[in-house]
Amino acid sequence: WHHAQAVDLLFKETEVALAKNLSGMISLRNRMPGTIRHIEWGQVLTRVHLELRQNEALPVWTITSVITTRSAKKLQLAEGDQIEGLVKSNEMSLLASENKGSIA
Repeated sequence: WHHAQAVDLLFKETEVALAKNLSGMISLRNRMPGTIRHIEWGQVLTRVHLELRQNEALPVWTITSVITTRSAKKLQLAEGDQIEGLVKSNEMSLLASENKGSIA
């Protein structure tokens, strides 16, 4: 490991909680605002594809969250919604990236 080394950030899609219209204080530091691009509804579980964009100069990243269908319906999730993906830091792993000069 060295300063400014490119890394891949790894976590399970089942560890990504979703928040809609989140306000107030929260202890989770890993908040990833984005837009819902696609929802795969299931009877028990729902997969939500979230597009992340920090600014126009950086590439668009996509993360996936798997939550219960009951929770997805309660949040009234729809494609195009602005939401946040939340991941606890203890659920994340770093891996040295093969991509030189980029953040994955």
